[in-house]
Amino acid sequence: MPNDPSDVASVDDPLLCKTCGGDGDPPPLVTCYRDNDRDGLGAGSAYKLASCTAGYVTNHADCNDSNAAVTLGSRCYRDADGDGFGNASSYVYACAACPSGYVADASDCNDGSAATHPQTCELDLDGDGYTKPATTCVSSCPAAARQGDCDDGNASIHPEKYEIIENGIDDNCNRLVDESEFNYSDATFAGTTSLTLDFALESVTAANRARSGQPLWALVTYAAMSNTGTNMQWFGAVATSPPPMPNASPRGRVVVPALQPETPYMLEVLLYTDAQRTNALSAGPGYLSADGATSVVYLAMTKSVSSDPVAQARPALFLRSFIELESSRTGVVKGGNPYCPGYNCDVDHGGDEWCSEFYNYSIDIAYRDIQTYGHAMYTPDIINAFSNAGNWNEGSPALFSLHMGDFLGIGPVGGIHHAAMFVAYDQAQGKAWAINGNVGNRVALSTYDNSLIGGFGVLNASMLK
Repeated sequence: MPNDPSDVASVDDPLLCKTCGGDGDPPPLVTCYRDNDRDGLGAGSAYKLASCTAGYVTNHADCNDSNAAVTLGSRCYRDADGDGFGNASSYVYACAACPSGYVADASDCNDGSAATHPQTCELDLDGDGYTKPATTCVSSCPAAARQGDCDDGNASIHPEKYEIIENGIDDNCNRLVDESEFNYSDATFAGTTSLTLDFALESVTAANRARSGQPLWALVTYAAMSNTGTNMQWFGAVATSPPPMPNASPRGRVVVPALQPETPYMLEVLLYTDAQRTNALSAGPGYLSADGATSVVYLAMTKSVSSDPVAQARPALFLRSFIELESSRTGVVKGGNPYCPGYNCDVDHGGDEWCSEFYNYSIDIAYRDIQTYGHAMYTPDIINAFSNAGNWNEGSPALFSLHMGDFLGIGPVGGIHHAAMFVAYDQAQGKAWAINGNVGNRVALSTYDNSLIGGFGVLNASMLK
């Protein structure tokens, strides 16, 4: 082999060039690297030659050119725009760190623009109005729609979708498959010390057992919203009934006893067969060989034993508010309707949106209309209404003293910008549960630290219809 490029015929002198064209021009030069260990990989300095003869190769990829067993280094990709993302079609091999101007990443889609490179954005690829994180090559992410899609290749699967019975798919992106879904429409389900849970039996096994008249049992796990750190459980027989309409699932109903009056609860249901119930009772609550999926979380409130009309009204406020929460979750209510009919909630009151309209809409089943504009009102109107009733208080409240339906003004004193309905003070979190009319333009259940509350209004009998 030639040991030095000088051993290779020079292409600079046309008289010595045996491959020159008729005009005496030399052929194009080739960049070659020595391959001393004959492993097909080169190293060392680059040589411009007429061709890479024996012992020379066109690549510079060997990390040890004296040992054929040690070959490639790591690929390093050209990063011409310095954005940290490399060009997959332009690379060198490096035995240690990448040289300046090169990076280990090969995902750049425009190496001439530092602003354009792969980013994780919320994208709606199936056009269902919900987004899912995906990597795309852009200079900036597009404005996100509503997040939470779990299958962005199927427009029929998204968080506003009702769970389709017995299909083995998480249709509504809540990480549950064919889960039991509750009915929020009947206020008679609440007693002073019990709650009756009515739910759809959407798993295949549970639905088939109901259709054939075989017994089902429910393990109900529940906690008072005033102390979500303490869970309780109840085993009860499930009363089943036929589907209310064609292509619907059978329904189940279970009564949870021994509850506290005038108390909001969070509950969920896990279904069992007879044999599974026997095993669960003998093995303890940790035995979870369940017949169907865990249900969605249900929220309900027991009635008051007091004759006080305000105490009697509070569970009705709870039910109305959580009917709206469910309607919002499934897309029945969007953008504030029906809370602000005939005008745009998000614009007409200077961006107050529809948290305040939601509060007013929810309490008007029991309380006088406190609107002042002939349609749904905005946060200062609510504050004025409580002030006129002598029940508005500036500053952070003693949260444990409030009750379901009372008003929370979110924001600093003198700068309250958001209306929320108090649900319960959670000792476990040291925060207030509240239901809001505008969180991501939807009804939502949230928690608030006391420091976020700039004022509060307490409902009283003078405000009742």
